Amino acid sequence: MDTAELLALGVSTNVPNACRAMGIGTSTGYAMAAQDRFPIRIHRVGRRLIVPTRALVEFLGLAVDESVA
Repeated sequence: MDTAELLALGVSTNVPNACRAMGIGTSTGYAMAAQDRFPIRIHRVGRRLIVPTRALVEFLGLAVDESVA
């Protein structure tokens, strides 16, 4: 996933997209989330797991123009 795709995700994304951006498998990502070991804070809303895109971008160390993010 390149920077443009990452920024096109909007304000938040799901675990599969976050895993794809980080280069880890989805099963691993869900297992880490279940054990509270996911490297980015995940917001649990009911059964949904929401990953803030801004936190994902920061975790990946990407420089983003503040007017865009």
